[in-house]
Amino acid sequence: MVKQADRILADILIKSNLLSRAEVESALLGAQSAQEAFSTFLVRKNLLSEKQILSAVSKGLNIPTVDLRDISIEKTVIDKIPVKFAWYYKFMPVQIENKVMTMAVSAPMDVKIQDEIRVHLGFEPKIVLATETEILETFKKYYGLAADTVDRLSKDASRKTTGGAPQEAMEDLEKKTEDVSIIRLVNQIILEAYHKRATDIHIEPYREKVRFRYRIDGVLIDANLPADIKNFLQPILSRIKIMANLSIIEKRLPQDGSAVVKTKEQTLDLRISTIPTPRGESMVIRILPTKVMTFSLEKLGLNPRHVKIFRELIKKPHGIIFVTGPTGSGKTTTLYACLNEINAVERKIITIEDPVEYEMEGITQIQVSPKVSF
Repeated sequence: MVKQADRILADILIKSNLLSRAEVESALLGAQSAQEAFSTFLVRKNLLSEKQILSAVSKGLNIPTVDLRDISIEKTVIDKIPVKFAWYYKFMPVQIENKVMTMAVSAPMDVKIQDEIRVHLGFEPKIVLATETEILETFKKYYGLAADTVDRLSKDASRKTTGGAPQEAMEDLEKKTEDVSIIRLVNQIILEAYHKRATDIHIEPYREKVRFRYRIDGVLIDANLPADIKNFLQPILSRIKIMANLSIIEKRLPQDGSAVVKTKEQTLDLRISTIPTPRGESMVIRILPTKVMTFSLEKLGLNPRHVKIFRELIKKPHGIIFVTGPTGSGKTTTLYACLNEINAVERKIITIEDPVEYEMEGITQIQVSPKVSF
């Protein structure tokens, strides 16, 4: 049975001439089959964009829109709206004035939900529309990444999840689950790092706090996690250690390990390193997508003259080329672009790597292993 909200949206889209009735009915059936919201299905199937849907709903129901990226929300507003309430009903509080709360939603709210907001929060809701993507990003910005999970874990202090048995299969970071646990929290942190194109996750304990940072384009950026995350540092580290088959008991010596996880479109190879510090273990997680995007030399950012010189150098039968730079500067991308350039059926190519970050077809890659003696 089609939900009333989905049917209203369907009628708006038809009246707006964005989709034909046949396309709408087909999409409604597809959304039901996939067990997801009608609007989510439309966007996932590239039938319409979030902006197109939002504009149509705004005009059809005479509800104003707001671009959350262009506004600043006062901390007093965030403090008055509990994270669990905002997350459960998927809205972003924007402004509170004279007991009226302006709240951004991606779809018109049910009257019953608005009544619950009046009763539990004591505010009269004023609805404005924003895309779901903007709401989620703004939620992370002001409440912190995984704020809902941390909040619910904090309220269930008796539950001390440190992981489980070593994984027999790859961890699915995007597996839908209602379980509120350290496992879910760790998955959210890794998935967010991947979506932000981070090459590393740094976990650093201090006296009064723990800092999570992502390395993006060679620069470390704060991951913006809630302050209460410090209460779950040890379970988080233990969970990651279990994923990498490291000892959760050993905390005095450095450890190195690896794990493989997956997202919808990519499998990620994680390289985990720990070192002991006076305030606990510090950990670094290197994120390596297994599906490497091989760029041509022209797409590395070199000017045409330098591309010509570089291409002549890598095609010489002998010699050495040094590629140097800080983490995240593009060394690996450059080297693999060179290999891709000279890779051919009539040529034998052997590499010696530590580690082998990406597998390339047609090339024999050797992993350095200092622990193996001859």
